[in-house]
Amino acid sequence: LLREIRTEMIIAMESVRDGRAPSLQTVALKVEQLTNAARAGKTAVPATAKASAKAGKRKQKTARSRARKKSRSALPAVKTERATEARTLTENHADVPARSSAIRVDINTLDSLVNLTNEIGVSRSRLRLQYSGFVGMLEEMQSVAERFQTYFRDFEIEAETAMTSSPMLEAQASSAEFDPLELDRFSRLQQLTRSLSECVDDLSNIESGMERLVWQSETLFHHDARIYGKLHEGLLKTRMQPVGVLAGRLQHLVRVISKETGKQAKLEITGEDVELDRNILERMVAPLEHMVRNALVHGIEKPKKRRKLGKPEKGTIRIEFTQVYNEVIMQFSDDGAGINMEKLRERAVATGLANESIENHELAQLVLESGVSTSDQVTQLSGRGVGMEIVASEIRYLGGHIDVETRAGKGVTYIINIPLSLSITRANLVRVAGQVLAIPLSSVVQVQTLSENEFSRIKATKKPSISYRNKEYHYSSLAARLGLAIPEFVDGEQHVLLIRSGRRCIALGVDEVLDVEECVIKPLNPQISGVRSITGATVLGSGEVALLLDPGNLRREYKVEGASWKPGRRAGESAPPKGRLLVVDDSVTVRKVTERLLKRHGFQVDLARDGNDALRALDERKPDLILIDIEMPKMDGYELMEKIREKPGMADIPTIVVTSRSGGKHRKKALELGAADYFSKPYDDAALIESIQSILKKESPDD
Repeated sequence: LLREIRTEMIIAMESVRDGRAPSLQTVALKVEQLTNAARAGKTAVPATAKASAKAGKRKQKTARSRARKKSRSALPAVKTERATEARTLTENHADVPARSSAIRVDINTLDSLVNLTNEIGVSRSRLRLQYSGFVGMLEEMQSVAERFQTYFRDFEIEAETAMTSSPMLEAQASSAEFDPLELDRFSRLQQLTRSLSECVDDLSNIESGMERLVWQSETLFHHDARIYGKLHEGLLKTRMQPVGVLAGRLQHLVRVISKETGKQAKLEITGEDVELDRNILERMVAPLEHMVRNALVHGIEKPKKRRKLGKPEKGTIRIEFTQVYNEVIMQFSDDGAGINMEKLRERAVATGLANESIENHELAQLVLESGVSTSDQVTQLSGRGVGMEIVASEIRYLGGHIDVETRAGKGVTYIINIPLSLSITRANLVRVAGQVLAIPLSSVVQVQTLSENEFSRIKATKKPSISYRNKEYHYSSLAARLGLAIPEFVDGEQHVLLIRSGRRCIALGVDEVLDVEECVIKPLNPQISGVRSITGATVLGSGEVALLLDPGNLRREYKVEGASWKPGRRAGESAPPKGRLLVVDDSVTVRKVTERLLKRHGFQVDLARDGNDALRALDERKPDLILIDIEMPKMDGYELMEKIREKPGMADIPTIVVTSRSGGKHRKKALELGAADYFSKPYDDAALIESIQSILKKESPDD
């Protein structure tokens, strides 16, 4: 019985160890039997004694009898102890936590799943874009339906009036068998009117049904967005690792380099629980090791020199990690000698990167450039002759940026901003010179639309800047910084993005601010991966490719040959004239097609569906050019052109007639009324754009 209890107990303990529920009922039952037997003075031994008595051996019987007497005093205590142990296990079984199950997943499989969810995100963006287009068409249809109902009511009244006074109806009524009061008679016009009325009611019902479907679809979109967000966030979290995993490696490196250089140093790391994408963390190892070597070899002084300078003999290297929204800010600093600014200035001037008058804060950034290492000796301990350029290159590859701050004799601080993940980021989409670009939302402080008066006041200053929350944001054109066009100021409203990169602020002027989207970041082709200010690309919902910009590099302007270097217009290229155009046409299709064409070429477009609508638009805003159709309800194109010439301050607006009438008579009258050009539908897109640009250029000779 004891052996059986022991076996059952071993099985139960193995079950607990493996995380399974132990079966203790058999153990408890046998323990209870053993306890009862012990209390009654019976054990398993008498059965053996009886077997011995049958053999007739008195000596063995005596020995067994003695053993039986001895066991009577010891066995109950053992049995009671084991029974208590078993009962304790049974009682505490509910408190034993099941071991958390875990499996190993290959990192490539995990990366593949993350990439698939990213593609789902792109598909969702495209679906959302198509849905927005559908909603826009529905709103347009509602507008058309309202106009149709208005026109139909007018038509119905006119039809009833015409039928009431019709002599034919009176003749039919006089020759009919029944009086009109006795029997209603319906003409063909009345039948058509009633059929149209039923169609209007059906259209209204369909419209209501579509509105319900749109509302339900919107709800499903929000629900789907929440599920997708949780799924993607969960998958990304499985790839996150705390930065503290690098602490041991870096501490070991500090000890080794300190021993080899004869210096004393300690490494302090704060924010070790901050998590980063595993891929980013792996790529950050080499830059961090490089910076540690530089700090120990070039920065921190030897103990004897530190004592003379009044510093502790043991130098300190600090690495501080802080998470801010979707970015991790790493501050790497040491209390050494700092950067030799005079030697750096000599190298910068010698390589043509700057002149003697460059300011110190700009000069410090040049330590990140190739060929400006301040070290006179190339060793295997420090940069091995490549300087900090390798660190800056790796940070740019990760979609981050780095700033340098130094004080003579106090040390140097590198402020590095890197994204939490390489796969996806939220970005603000803008349009510049006809191209869509993406700027990380984490760098955008605010989006502003400046009025013409505000913008005129800003551009009148020597160094245009915008004040916001006690900070100055120096203004410049994003197109100019990217080399898409020369720096220029456009009359009218100006869209501006206030950007903060590290501790410096800039204001970027753009043509149009589009939307905020979650962008799946795609790596660049090796041929353009080294281009400054561009960290990646993303595919928008429309299928268009947008480049992801690095605000940290956008703000830099290096002094060369006595002037700030700024990318300008390409050789032989003139700045495209910009302007606001008003398209007046009664056809919805023509308005939409023309609007897309003009916006694709960088123009701002207002729309009007007839002459009266165009006059209202002119009261709100003066365009640079008007495209007018001739045949329109309420007011045709000729009459509209005459009205425009009569309006104060509007007579100088150039007009282009775009109509389906190609006759010489129509063309002649349009030109007599002051039209700058005349196009017949269908027109050639390139010819129309060329004409618009030519007219605007003539109207703006200063360009």
